[in-house]
Amino acid sequence: KIDGPRPNTTEAALADKDGTYCSHAWNPMFLEGTKTLAFHWWQEHEGKLPERIYVPAGQGSLVLGLFYGFLEIRAALPDFRVPAIIPVQHRTAAPLWDATNTKTRRLEPSPNDCPSIADGIAIVTPVRREALIAAVVRTGGRVIVVGNDEIRDAQQRLAAMGVWAEPTGAVAMAGHAQAGDGNDALVVVTGHGLKMGEA
Repeated sequence: KIDGPRPNTTEAALADKDGTYCSHAWNPMFLEGTKTLAFHWWQEHEGKLPERIYVPAGQGSLVLGLFYGFLEIRAALPDFRVPAIIPVQHRTAAPLWDATNTKTRRLEPSPNDCPSIADGIAIVTPVRREALIAAVVRTGGRVIVVGNDEIRDAQQRLAAMGVWAEPTGAVAMAGHAQAGDGNDALVVVTGHGLKMGEA
């Protein structure tokens, strides 16, 4: 066990010379896996995807996988319109918001936001930061930042629809609710409530 925030565990794993650190964040094949989401959704929606896709973002593997997948679809089908990818981050770890200077007003973390209940995206320094920024800008997306209260509200909204999501899994729904930009969107729910270990 490692004390402190999530980055401490990464540093400890990298410092352990007796093992190999196999984080998905550095594995290029992981992006090949997340890229298949773009292909699946394109097929499922018969080539007509919503205008916006909301996705939780820590290391940003989903953001980049979707982006690369959509670019491959467009390379094969020039008329394909790439949706705007909208990463949603927590107030305590929002490096993409800071980097893109998005027009969305960012609220500073309140005492209630610390610690973040969305620890799955508590990444202050994503390893592919520049590529993530390019994906957001090139798709016409923007970054949204939410806090613990918004995430809990999103969990309730999802539960009312029959979807039990753990906090990180509900982050994209919280971002979509904050944006209030209509129903023409795909909201990615990434984690089942069983990950919380409680009902």
